[in-house]
This record gives sequence, structure tokens and C-alpha cells, in this order.
Amino acid sequence: ARVGGGDRTEVGRVVDERYRQILGRLPDAVGRSYWVVKLKSPGGEQALVASLMATESFRAAATH
Repeated sequence: ARVGGGDRTEVGRVVDERYRQILGRLPDAVGRSYWVVKLKSPGGEQALVASLMATESFRAAATH
């Protein structure tokens, strides 16, 4: 899904929600800014989800 076209606030909410769903926390400011820009590109949301699921934090939580 492409989130592009939304304003930064709307896109930022999507970033926050994916972080909460996958990692159980909010992103730091640098990560949030990075993903807000990326989500406006085709495939951005899939890239965000894949990236979060590839983190050590996600793997550690998934095994507990």
C-alpha cells in the first residue's frame, strides 16, 4: 500500500501505528522522519513492515 499523498501528520500516524503493532513502541524522531518520507514512495509501507520485522527487537519479542 502506498500512503503517499497524505500529509506528514497522517503519514506519521501510520508510522507510529506500525511501530506500535510490530515493536510495541513508538519510533525515535530520526526513524519516524525517515519512514514518513519513505512511506510516500510506492512500496513504502511494505518496506517499513519488513524492516521492522527484521529487527533484533522484533525477533527477541517473537521468541518470548
